[in-house]
Amino acid sequence: MSYLKFLLRVFGNSPLWQVAIVLLRTLIFAGAPLATGLVTRNYFNALGGARPDLRLALSFCAMLLGVAFARLVIIVVDIAIDNSWNTWSRNMMRRNLFEHILRQPGARALPESAGSTISRLRDDIPEALMPLRLLAWLLAYATFGAVALTIMARIDPNMTLAVSAPMLVIVVAAMVTRQRVTAYSRERKRASARVIGFVAQIFSSAQAIKVANAEPRVIEELRRLNEVRRTATLRDAVFTKALDAVFVNAVNFSTGVILLVASGRAQSFSVGDFALFAQYLVGLTELVTRVGEFIVRYRQGQVSYERLTRLLWGAPDTVMTHLSPMPLRTVPPFQRTAAPVAADDLETLDVRGLTFVYAESGRGVRDVSLRLRRGTFTVVTGRVGAGKTTLLRALLGLLPAQSGEVLWNGALVRDPAAFFTPPRAAYTGQAPRLFSESLRNNVLMGEEGALEIALYNAVLEDDVAAMEKGLATLVGPRGVRLSGGQIQ
Repeated sequence: MSYLKFLLRVFGNSPLWQVAIVLLRTLIFAGAPLATGLVTRNYFNALGGARPDLRLALSFCAMLLGVAFARLVIIVVDIAIDNSWNTWSRNMMRRNLFEHILRQPGARALPESAGSTISRLRDDIPEALMPLRLLAWLLAYATFGAVALTIMARIDPNMTLAVSAPMLVIVVAAMVTRQRVTAYSRERKRASARVIGFVAQIFSSAQAIKVANAEPRVIEELRRLNEVRRTATLRDAVFTKALDAVFVNAVNFSTGVILLVASGRAQSFSVGDFALFAQYLVGLTELVTRVGEFIVRYRQGQVSYERLTRLLWGAPDTVMTHLSPMPLRTVPPFQRTAAPVAADDLETLDVRGLTFVYAESGRGVRDVSLRLRRGTFTVVTGRVGAGKTTLLRALLGLLPAQSGEVLWNGALVRDPAAFFTPPRAAYTGQAPRLFSESLRNNVLMGEEGALEIALYNAVLEDDVAAMEKGLATLVGPRGVRLSGGQIQ
């Protein structure tokens, strides 16, 4: 039921768009075919045994062209509205999830690898929203089916009953296979995420791979993971296409039988009736196909929804559907760091009873207290695994402290993650991360500042002078074109 509530909340974010899409598709896939069928039936019944009437033929063609032109205009409007809603809804979910991730402690923002997270933001959001997109088609064809079956039943109830029979085949097939659809979809996504995550690890560990002369083994492992993904993707695609074939061919078989039976009842079944049934059967075929597709896509969307909720760290799934500003045609204003004030100058930094323990290992830091004074230099030492990095991260809010407090000039810091940012604090991790951008952009990080002073403090002037393009030098993925010392 959580997935259903999620879809209802997405619908509630843009009800006017959704209603407009349903109405437009009802006109396209219900109104136009119903009108065409009735016009065709009246035309062929009017012919009867009389001589061909040129005016009747021309009026028939004019009405068909009018319906087709009106349908074309509505389709153009529908595509424009649907594409706008699709872009808006996907990007709003990505924005909400990305904002939620950035609000998490910096050292533990992602519950999965970066590659797996990218895979979910890219692939799972469209699949999670797909049932809502298909619902408009389903409602349109359901409207067509209800009206078409009513018209057909008035012409020949027995024939109409035979037309309705394939719907039962679709429902039974979808119910029997729903668990298998879910399992195959989950397996495909898991295999794809492993490949993306492994590729990301290859890029981040290129130097270690070369030093260990492990290129052949890494390539072989990537080939193995790709083969697993290929098998899972193929299995999911074949099974889905097989279901589609069952849905379509069950109706097509019944259609052939119906037409054969109708051909032997010429006395009670006119040529116009035959033409109407033939046209309406196309729409009914699409209806039962859409029913089957909706059931399959709903199960696959549920898998994608469950994968997306893992990025929430236990937060309610309303985070994903929060109605946030999402400008599609304008650039949002850039929020710059507030200018430093006198109160930001450090006099004393006190840490009292700071504790953070990793649940997985039981290791961490417990009840740490210390005082740092302005102008002093403090070193924290300890062997590997003693908790030096954990202490620093918990102090800065990069890890969520489980107890303890931090005071800046005697005042309690309630949100260390938001407080310990430039200009109050700077932090260089053991493995710094750079963007694949110019050296200038990596130093400034979007700010306007004293670039020369930053280069001087980092003792980087000579290095920059030796670079052919200076500050415009592209550092490459994660700073691969720079030395380790230059990156730090």
